[in-house]
Amino acid sequence: PYLAWASGKGIIDPPSKTPAFKPSNPVLRVEFLKILFRTYEVNVNSFGEVTLPLSSDVTDPKQWYYPYIRYAVSAGVSIAPPTGLLTPNRELTRTDAAVLLYRFFQYRDGDKNQALLDQTRAEIVTTLDALEKNDLKRAQYASVRALLTARGAHESKPDESATKVAVKTSEAIRALVRAYSAGVANNIDEVIKLSQDAWFIAEQARKISPSASTIAAQIQEYAKAFAESARKQK
Repeated sequence: PYLAWASGKGIIDPPSKTPAFKPSNPVLRVEFLKILFRTYEVNVNSFGEVTLPLSSDVTDPKQWYYPYIRYAVSAGVSIAPPTGLLTPNRELTRTDAAVLLYRFFQYRDGDKNQALLDQTRAEIVTTLDALEKNDLKRAQYASVRALLTARGAHESKPDESATKVAVKTSEAIRALVRAYSAGVANNIDEVIKLSQDAWFIAEQARKISPSASTIAAQIQEYAKAFAESARKQK
């Protein structure tokens, strides 16, 4: 009866879409997220304009589970550990399921904003560290996750200056990573343009709140160095 009810509500796929329910199988992280978000009628396409790799194990935006992982990152339900992996196909324990539920209800009730801001800052720090070590892939993944967590925080508390700062700093760090990527591709003009974008967006963050001064200065320092290096190659 539980399967029939969930199928009828569209929470799990009906028999017309799946050959078997396999009720005794362990549930995977992505399957659980799909069930959870469908149950609470979450719009997993809230940030549908973001179609970039999120980690080395979530690289294809065309995978059926990508929107669920993307929303889970933006809501702080799925958090990348130091390994940077989001483990979409991990089999869940009861503890894993409880943690995901707890984080989801925290976000839904508006109690996860500070955690999302902290996560945004952590991802930005990871991005800068990756750029320092010339690890473009890790920088790309972390910068996209920073953008998502910042937007998730802003969607929850749009009027708070801290969330506005988070959005601006995450946008600046994305521009910085794109500038680095353009440099790898030897696209000099694009490096200069994107470096300038990163510098000015970071300055906008600084103007919103003095608390952004340290991270904005770091981003601007990198942006200036990228632009100067590119100009020397012209």
